[in-house]
This record gives sequence, C-alpha cells and structure tokens, in this order.
Amino acid sequence: MHTGRNILFGGGPAQSESAPLISGSSTPADPYNPPPSTHVVGSSRNDEVNPTPPSMSSSSRRHSDRRWDHIDNLDRFFTLVYEYHQGGGFVTIAVKKVLGLAQFVFVVTFSTFFLQCIDYDVLFANKNVSTTGTTLTGKRSFNDAVIENCAGHLHPLVILSLLVALVFWISRVIKTAYYLLQLHEIQLFYHSALLIEDAQLSNLTWHAVVMRICEVQKRLQLIVDRDHVSPIDLYNRILRFKNYLVALVNKRVLPPVINVPFVGSVPYFPNGLKSNLRQYKDLDNLETLTRQMEKDVAMYGFLNLMFFPLIFLYQILYSFFTLSELIKRRPDALGIRRYSNYGRYRVRHFNELTHELNARLNRSHVYANAYMNQFYSTLTEVFAKNVAFVAGAIAGVLAILSAWDEDVLQIEHVLTVISVCGVVMVICHGMIPDENLVWQPEVLLAHVTSELNYVPAEWKGQVSQIITL
Repeated sequence: MHTGRNILFGGGPAQSESAPLISGSSTPADPYNPPPSTHVVGSSRNDEVNPTPPSMSSSSRRHSDRRWDHIDNLDRFFTLVYEYHQGGGFVTIAVKKVLGLAQFVFVVTFSTFFLQCIDYDVLFANKNVSTTGTTLTGKRSFNDAVIENCAGHLHPLVILSLLVALVFWISRVIKTAYYLLQLHEIQLFYHSALLIEDAQLSNLTWHAVVMRICEVQKRLQLIVDRDHVSPIDLYNRILRFKNYLVALVNKRVLPPVINVPFVGSVPYFPNGLKSNLRQYKDLDNLETLTRQMEKDVAMYGFLNLMFFPLIFLYQILYSFFTLSELIKRRPDALGIRRYSNYGRYRVRHFNELTHELNARLNRSHVYANAYMNQFYSTLTEVFAKNVAFVAGAIAGVLAILSAWDEDVLQIEHVLTVISVCGVVMVICHGMIPDENLVWQPEVLLAHVTSELNYVPAEWKGQVSQIITL
C-alpha cells in the first residue's frame, strides 16, 4: 500500500485487474434461449437523462487525490461507490442503518414486554384485581395489567433469547460502524475526487457517476495497469460474484428448488441461503473450500437448525409489525405478487446492476400480474363469493349497530368479529377475478418477455398454462 492512501480497501483479491469473471457473448436471436450474456451498460431507461457534475479542476486537488492512487481492493471500493450513490449519500445511509439497529431493539423489547410483562387476565377483565393487588372498579387502565418488576421474573428461555439477541445486535453494531467508516472514505472520494456533493446524488444518474470515474482514472490511476477505463470495467468489478451466481442458476449448476410432496419441485432461494452461499465466493480459498464444503454445509445447516426457533420467531414478529402498517395503508397488500429470488436470478443479465434489474422487472410487473390473473379456479371463485357475502353481511350489520349505539362494542368479541370478517373479505376478494377480465395470455406474456428480453425454453408451447418466476 502506498503512503497517504486509505487503509480500508487494502488486501484485495489476486485476480487480474482486467479479467471479468464470466466472458460475455452476444444476445441470442432465438427468444427461447438462456438470458443474454451481456447487459448494455448504462442503458437503463432510468439513466436516459444524464446530468453531469461540474468539470474537474486538476491543479488544486493533487494532494488529496494521492490517497486514491492504486486502490488494492477495487471490487469492494467500486461496490461501495455504487451503494453510496443508490443509498442517497452518507447521511441517508447512516440514518437508515442506525434506525435499523433501533428497529431490532424495538422488536425485541416490545415483544418481550407483551409476552412477559402483561397480565392478560386483568387486561381481558377475567379478574377484578390489578397486578398490584388493588381491587378494580369501573373503567380499567392499561397500567392495571402491567406486571411490576417483570424483569426479575423473566422465563429462563426468554433470558437466553435476549442474550442471543444482544450478541447478535452487538455484532451488527460493529459491522455497521465499520461499514459507515468505509462509506466515510467513499464520501471523501465523491467530494474531493469526483466533485459530487451528497445533495446532487438525487438528481445524478449512476451512468453520470460512472462517466466521471472513467474521466478521473486518467489522473488518479485507481486501477494500476490502466490509463483508461470503460463502464464495463466498473460493472465487472461490482458484479464479479453476482455474475457467477447468475451463471450457476442459469446453467442449473445450483438449482434452488425443493421437492414438496404432492406438489413437486418448487423454486426456493431465500435470502438466508444467499447469505450462506457468499461464504464460497473467495477465489483465493476456492480449493480449500471445495474440500471442506461438505463439512461446512453440515455445520451451517446445524447452526441454522439450532437458531431456527429464534430466527423464525423474530421473522414472524417483524413481518407482523411490517404487515400491520402495510395492510392499514393498502388493504390489498396480502395479494401483491413479486418476483421470487430464483426468478430474479433466472432473468438477470450478466453485468446488470441491481437498480437496472429492478427497473426492468418493475416495467414488466403490471403485465406479469395481469398474466397471472388470467388463471383462476371457478370453484374457488364460487366459494370466495359466498364466503365474502356472509362475512360482509355480518361485518355490515355489526358496524351499523355499533354506529347506532357504541355500547354494542363493549359486548365480548364484537370488535374481533368485525376485524376478522374484514380480513376474510379482503382475502376472498383476492380470489375473485375481475369481471372485466379478457382472456389474452399470449398478448400479456409477450409484453412480459419484451422486458425480460428472453423466454426460457420450457415456456415454449405453454403460454396458456400458468408460468411463475
């Protein structure tokens, strides 16, 4: 490492500076083929307008530019440059990370409080004595049901779970602190080398940032053996291992599917599996990791199984808190469809950044959703309409009675019945097709594939049968 350079990106991989992980080829003419091997860099429709920052001044910044000469770990450096732009700058990313840590603390403490610190017999008026021994008469308050000094009466399993959560949270704090330290270096790079302030990022496309990096390479020598760099060089750096994972999925070397009894093969590629697979991306340790993979996979499986109850409980609580707000804002949220992780990798181009993939999939989503709505069960529709009718009648009558006299709400389980009927109606309406539906799967799938840019071979001749990604 040269004197005066930052120390956060040293010790990079030993691969050639210029060699991409996967060689590209031209886009196939036959649509029933694997996805294109190359992505047109900077061609996202979101990048059509490319405002550029002011021109560089080479004389006044020579001293500050020395710290960026010959960055060792270019993969990590350019990845952070990309994340910095997509995240909206240092302050936005830092606030998001800190609030994420605070959100974890909230979920754990909030759940523990309601599991261990509330006497539900008092809360539900099953007994007339508060947790402090006071006789209750008249209207009750929430404090009457709160157990005093509940921290001294926690269940041993709850204490163990809190200790595990604390260790996990501390590890996240350390990782977040180091990540923000790296981002601070990237902030200096944007400000001093690229002359781009954080306030400009919201109006500056990624393509414009790439062009600026290509311009400053002539002076900074970010890549040792290059006087000039092109956008594809940056994309190869950022997407080196992402390209490799895309190739594994497309070539079926890594088939992320599970066999479900009576259902068959189901694509299954959760974020947890993706995180475990990242342990095997370091080419320096490839041979060693290959020999140890069977043992390591067993170890990861054992650890996942051991911590499964805690992880599963946290995921349920986090999903519940998230969906509670989402359903209140969008009642149809339970029926929203999305591309699976497997589908995203199946249609992803090599050298395609995440925001470019998201833009392409978002443009196809409305047609993909309409295509999926073409297929429904008439038997399910009949049941859904009748169940929705009954639930709507019950909820409607109870709502009218409650509006007429609010004392109706004090009757046991009335509010619960209204809420459950409302949820049932939302679910049933999601099973009932649009009365204006027109059967045209070929047209809709053509719109989808025009954005996906290819059609898998197994789709050929199957347009009138449901296809999912």
